[in-house]
Amino acid sequence: AGYTRGEFHRTYPVSDALQAAIQICNILQQAHAKNIIYLDHKILHYYWNQPRQQVFVLDWNIGRTVANGNSQEVFAFDILQFSARALHHLLTGRQAPGSVKVGPNKPEDIQNAPEKYEPVWTYDDQKRLTPDEMDVLGKAIQGHYQTAEELSDQLQSLYNQRQSLA
Repeated sequence: AGYTRGEFHRTYPVSDALQAAIQICNILQQAHAKNIIYLDHKILHYYWNQPRQQVFVLDWNIGRTVANGNSQEVFAFDILQFSARALHHLLTGRQAPGSVKVGPNKPEDIQNAPEKYEPVWTYDDQKRLTPDEMDVLGKAIQGHYQTAEELSDQLQSLYNQRQSLA
């Protein structure tokens, strides 16, 4: 809100949001390859460096290493939390309904979060996002994407579509 002064839809283009989300997915993919999960996906934890066109992920204090036994399930949950709490916010200006709220979160708040979220589209969302973008975001918050790479590929495709229309 401080960055956009309440005018999110006019000040933060979807193409920039997609570019940032792709970079975050790539960071998560690298972390997951090292058996590390992030979990604390607040929009405030992502810093966009405009001159570098680069995202920095801050505050890894809730993140942890995971045992190999259930790592794919845990990584998929990390992607779901990213989708509901950050990706949804990047694309719509708000978190997915029902997701863990921004604030001082305990690890158990996030671990006890829902396994999926139902998409709720506003009139502004429908004006701002293409049907393909709403489809990918809807699938993401429902837990469709199991890996950061899979979600990144879908986001890259959406970004490419936006660039070809520009």
